[in-house]
Amino acid sequence: MVTTVIPFAVSVLAVACLFSARDARTMRLTIALLSLVSTALADQPTRDFYRYDLGGTIEIDSRGKQAVLRSFLWRHWIKHKRGIIVTVVHSVDAGDSTVSYFVEPNAPGGDWRIVIEARRNPHPDPDPTIQRSVVYDVKRIKPPDNGWGTRVEIPNDAVRGPESYMLSLRDQQGKLLEEL
Repeated sequence: MVTTVIPFAVSVLAVACLFSARDARTMRLTIALLSLVSTALADQPTRDFYRYDLGGTIEIDSRGKQAVLRSFLWRHWIKHKRGIIVTVVHSVDAGDSTVSYFVEPNAPGGDWRIVIEARRNPHPDPDPTIQRSVVYDVKRIKPPDNGWGTRVEIPNDAVRGPESYMLSLRDQQGKLLEEL
């Protein structure tokens, strides 16, 4: 009973929030926040969200916004601090999508990971497709001069601003999932 009531309640809340949104930006941010709530409800048995730092919702539309995302992820990764940050990515071809990043321990006392959950908006969707990736290795790297070339790792203890590095996110087998 509860498993059918919760998605219905989230759907009703989503529709109400969308109709009350004053402009397109408010609507996109509302969708992103509802996505986070939906993800939280889906993972409720395994995540205690009161223990997570909330990084908020950011719209990825410039390098500066990516720096905010990188800074949040790196700080929480290196300090082993739980955190959640949500991004809204705009695409003319594919529409908007919401990407949630969860920095968390893999198991009590175990290794850390970043769970990345991406879904296309608008949300809620009767059959939302969530793409999930799990990151087990995070490295700071120097941005290549021309976008190509070898990636040079930055030592963990080096003090750098988030505008001066990229993050290399890799899975358990070492496969590159994303550079941001």
